[in-house]
Amino acid sequence: MVKKIAGIIFAVVFALFIMQRCFLDEKQKIINQFSRLSSYVSKEPGESTVQMALKANSLIELFSDECELEVPHEFLTGIYSPQEIAANVSRGRMMFKNISLKFYDISVDIKESEKAFAPATVHFRGNMTNGKTVEEIREIKAELLKKDKSWIFKKFEVVETLKK
Repeated sequence: MVKKIAGIIFAVVFALFIMQRCFLDEKQKIINQFSRLSSYVSKEPGESTVQMALKANSLIELFSDECELEVPHEFLTGIYSPQEIAANVSRGRMMFKNISLKFYDISVDIKESEKAFAPATVHFRGNMTNGKTVEEIREIKAELLKKDKSWIFKKFEVVETLKK
């Protein structure tokens, strides 16, 4: 009888361990998508046209067919295709000598097996071709969907923060 109870306890603990491991792996996959996004948007001085094109093509893989952008500036708010996002990012990158995009404090919440929410802090820093430096820190809420064993971005919402 004691062996049966010990066996059941072991099976439950083992099952919980496996579930937690799988769940953590999914969270890491989502965090990795933020890293990929950062890498594809960032720009090093002297980046070649070929490198820029490769990043733009890779960027397309990160977004759903319809990705919603919700920002305080209404002219940017809308639904974009992955190709439109890549084209807009490429146009924006051309205005800068270098760009650094980093995501911090990513908190992944998987609601369903194929849907996740991930609020994060975004730090953008870039030196424009005209010599100006742009630096922005924003809070965002991202929504991701799981498609073909990979997580893709479905929505980005820039959270309005209090201004001085």
